[in-house]
Amino acid sequence: MNYRATFGDSINYSWYVSPSNTSVRAFMNYDIVKSWYAYLEGEVSGGSRQTIEQNEKNKWNYNYFIGAGRRFLIHPKMNMIVTALYNLNNQKQNPVHPQRFQVRVGFQLSDLALRKSKLTMIRIVNCL
Repeated sequence: MNYRATFGDSINYSWYVSPSNTSVRAFMNYDIVKSWYAYLEGEVSGGSRQTIEQNEKNKWNYNYFIGAGRRFLIHPKMNMIVTALYNLNNQKQNPVHPQRFQVRVGFQLSDLALRKSKLTMIRIVNCL
């Protein structure tokens, strides 16, 4: 689940971009080669949309993203991920994602961070 609130907009659009919305996302990624992966995402988001006549509450928007990404090792236990996405939604003047292309940057724990350390037991046997 995701909640986004926009407090200021540096990009002025001729239509209304939703200042806040709530969304539910499902995604899938598939490792292709080493640290490269393919990415698919579906999103259902609801937010208020202003029209000339009235404010519409909870107008649901469906967005579908496809793209590719890469993991960068920044620490043995942490990866930085960069994903480039394209929104397949045909809707013009999308109030949730006004740009078709997106670049997302994030951080995630690596496989090494999730491994449990193995305890080695040394058995000492004294022979008398």
